[in-house]
Amino acid sequence: MYPGVQRRLDASTAVFNHLEVGAGGDYVATTVAAHYFGMEVVDANFPEMTIDTEELRVVDASSGAVVQRYRSWCDGVLRITFSEILDWKCATSTGQSAPGNPALEHRINSMTFQFGKK
Repeated sequence: MYPGVQRRLDASTAVFNHLEVGAGGDYVATTVAAHYFGMEVVDANFPEMTIDTEELRVVDASSGAVVQRYRSWCDGVLRITFSEILDWKCATSTGQSAPGNPALEHRINSMTFQFGKK
């Protein structure tokens, strides 16, 4: 509802659910489930937040550079006592993509990871 209004949270826990080495060992893919918690910030009008997400990361094994970041789902609970923020959504970070429609969010239960010839 308010463009540009964001709250950044650091993950309190992160669990690597899947790890897969790509063909030839050039790339590594992982899925990470993370849990975020943020206390209420009265002065900024932010409610207490508990957020859970899952993300796929593909990393170049030789450089460690992230080739792809994809957040497959994000869900949370806001404890609203008094707030003008009635609608919220998880924003993407720089370099991260997410489903374009919340109805397309999904949990990553397995990975098949293939790349063509270089």
